[in-house]
Parts: sequence; structure tokens; C-alpha cells
Amino acid sequence: MATAEKPRTAAGYVSAQTVACERVLVALLSAFGTLKDSLRLVGGLVPRYLTPETPPDVPAHAGTTDVDIVFNLQVIAEGKGYDSLAKQLKARGFKRYRKDDGRASSWQWERKITERERVLVEFLHDATDPALIGKPIPIEGEKVSALGIRYMPLWCMIGLPRPRSLPNYSTVAAIQRKRSGMPT
Repeated sequence: MATAEKPRTAAGYVSAQTVACERVLVALLSAFGTLKDSLRLVGGLVPRYLTPETPPDVPAHAGTTDVDIVFNLQVIAEGKGYDSLAKQLKARGFKRYRKDDGRASSWQWERKITERERVLVEFLHDATDPALIGKPIPIEGEKVSALGIRYMPLWCMIGLPRPRSLPNYSTVAAIQRKRSGMPT
């Protein structure tokens, strides 16, 4: 599923993958407890929350194959009110993603959806130091890393309002029920 190569066109995405990514997002929200308000969702899952489909004017977003989360390393360093990130992830069925060479990644985790399907989660942080761009940075006191990406707080630089934190569990669950035809 999501640990395979990403599709090159919108037609290559399967809605079941995106729904699986939403379920993984709900598990992440549950895992990170009080820390969840400092996390930011980026990547392919964002359009589903910013511009919900309203056919025919706004078509459904093509989809995504993974979940990308930005950590605020300063909040994590303060370490108040949460248990170990790795412990929380493992308790909710996540495990370190294994690369083709068999090595476990510290910044990529996965959650098994079915016997053959998994969703990849990538943890990122804003790399203000050019030497840290593209490198996993261990989070002090944790068994988790975040990959350094340049310009993560771009919304601040271009004058856009700062995005809200991740959608809460109730919002994600309501969207899932609506899309599956269940009563909200």
C-alpha cells in the first residue's frame, strides 16, 4: 500500500489508501495526547481538510499514500505532559519502517492496515541550519527522529495565517463517516 512507490498521476491513487491514511492520522492523534496540538499535518492529506469536495465545482482530492507530520522540536524538548514518543507509537501498532536494505528508519514509521497494506508515516522538522536539511535529527531523549526539511514554517514568511494544528479526532471521524455514507 503506502510503502510502495508513489503514483505519478492522480489516476494512480486509490481512495482506500487515503482512507487508510486518515485512520492512521486518528491513531497518531490518539498516540500523541497533549503533544498533538504542537504537531502540523503537511503533504498529501492536507487538501482533504482545506478544500473538502463539493461536486461538481470542487472535485475530490486525488489522494495520498502516506502521512507527513511536522514536529515542533522545542515543545518536545520541554518534555512535559507526554510519554515517550516511541512508546506511544508502538502501543498503537506502529513500528519503524524497514528500508530495502533491512535497516530500520528512525524518522519513518509504519502501521499495518491489513496483511498486505501498510501506511507510512514520516516525521519532519524545520531545518533552519542548511547542514541539517535532508538529515534525520534524533529527538533528544526519544527513540524517534525527524527529517530536516527547509522552509517548513513557510506560512510565516509569506504572510499567510498560521495553520491550525491537526484536525481533531472528532473532525476526522465525522469526515470518514460522511464519505462512507454513515450518519454523522
